[in-house]
Amino acid sequence: MLCLHVLCCCWASCDAVCAAGYEQCQGKLLRLLERLVYLREVTADYTYYGIASPWLQAKVLRTLQYFPSPEGTAAQRQLHDVLVAIFNSCAETGKSSTVNKTNAQHAILFEAISLILALDCSKDLLASSVTTLGRFLSVKEPNIRYLALENLTRLALVPEVLESITPHQGTILGNLKDPDVSIRRRALDLLFTMCDGGSAVEVVEELVKYLTVADFGMREELVLKICILAEKFAPNVQWYVDVVLALLERAGDFCNDDIWHRVVQLITNNEGSQAYAASQVVEVLGRGASHEALMCMAAYVIGEYGRLIKSQVPTLDQFRLLHERFPTLSSTTKGLLLTAYLKMLLSDPGNEALKSEVTDVFSRYSRQLDPELQQRSAEYLVLAQNPSSAAASYVLPMPKWEGRESALLKRLAATEGADVDAAEAPAANDEAFAAVTGPAVAGLSAALGGTRAAA
Repeated sequence: MLCLHVLCCCWASCDAVCAAGYEQCQGKLLRLLERLVYLREVTADYTYYGIASPWLQAKVLRTLQYFPSPEGTAAQRQLHDVLVAIFNSCAETGKSSTVNKTNAQHAILFEAISLILALDCSKDLLASSVTTLGRFLSVKEPNIRYLALENLTRLALVPEVLESITPHQGTILGNLKDPDVSIRRRALDLLFTMCDGGSAVEVVEELVKYLTVADFGMREELVLKICILAEKFAPNVQWYVDVVLALLERAGDFCNDDIWHRVVQLITNNEGSQAYAASQVVEVLGRGASHEALMCMAAYVIGEYGRLIKSQVPTLDQFRLLHERFPTLSSTTKGLLLTAYLKMLLSDPGNEALKSEVTDVFSRYSRQLDPELQQRSAEYLVLAQNPSSAAASYVLPMPKWEGRESALLKRLAATEGADVDAAEAPAANDEAFAAVTGPAVAGLSAALGGTRAAA
């Protein structure tokens, strides 16, 4: 037993070990584990709160993870029975008030769950793992809850058990409010991993609510994951637009350009959503929101599609909603707004009040020191003098966007240091939404901000 103990300690301390040449040890390890779990064949010196050498049990379980699944029905049954006994023992320990005994049993249990995942064990063991970990989500001990969330995240990757994790969704959402930031992060990771078409709407809406109270250090990651879930599982474009606008309104400082680039692509490619998007943007602006990313999206959407809602919101009112934020914006965003002003004027050329205010802005900024704003304003001022010619020959509607690889998934992969396969994250379910599969290309801001010359 001492030799096996030394071997287990050496193996358990290695990050990666090749089991080739040690195949005969697997059976010995299984027999040793059986003796420790069932027979408790150790002296009193190696018994810890009634548990036979818990440190050796944990190391044997970890060492077995380096081997493939046992060959032969007898060995598989032997391993299965030992793991079931560990789960049963843990259930009994849960009733004990002895903290040290509970900690020792939990150390064995979490190694057993890792072994179950490593060897792709039977469904009943996976189900037992979910049930046990689900109980740990509500315990007071933060370390146990952290490990439960971490292991449930690994289990959520197994399609067969994902459905059994879903009933714990409310408890997992509750862990987002835990004082410990590491637990909040693990809860967010688990929600992101377990989310599917059936739970996406509820999960995304809860995460959007949580966004307003989340730590500033988590908000950028939270916004990114909400956007990916919303895009992947959106029932329709309108819902996706609502989610992105909520993010831009509540956490616009944490929304990168890829997010608003993506939503304007989907709006452009889905004619049925354009009037809805324009009305929702106007509503958000009316509530006073003014984040930079929101204003970029608003400039595009109102400039292109504000004409569709001018019977509900006059074009002059749309212009004033945009322009009242103009002085505080960056030069790049101001350029987008100037383009939007021109398109609004061309869509309503008979509106003298609108023309007066827009041309006044162009005239004033044609004398700006910023060369980009100066050139735009000077050119737009000329185009505004002949709206029909400008609309027919120079300032044309934006065309539909071609499908591209998801920049949001790339950003998530870079954040987490892992590769993400964009092919595994399709767009939403309706056909129009699925027609576009990726965000905008680099430099989209410049393309959106300039006039589009006819071929």
